[in-house]
Amino acid sequence: MLMQDFEKFEKELRQVAIDGEAARRIDQEDLHADKTANATILIEKQRWVYKQYKQYQFYTHQLRRAFSLIQDEEAKRAVDYRYMQGYSYKETLLFFRHGLSDSTIR
Repeated sequence: MLMQDFEKFEKELRQVAIDGEAARRIDQEDLHADKTANATILIEKQRWVYKQYKQYQFYTHQLRRAFSLIQDEEAKRAVDYRYMQGYSYKETLLFFRHGLSDSTIR
């Protein structure tokens, strides 16, 4: 939702950054900097974060596609628990202790 808001209102956000107090102080060292210059830095940082999010979205989509192609149900369950849900190797091993072999979990 935040990324969609940024896409929709980028121009307005830029103006708010110029006019607002957030633009007054980007760095601790520069207490009375030019608002317009700081606002430009701020909007560039926002764009950078947005681009990082888009890359994250792309890679996440690709990983989910690859995950959906796993045909072995046991391996898919282990990959889901370990990588999609984010459990450690040890937690995964303990969770599947009786259901899956160590080699499948590895």
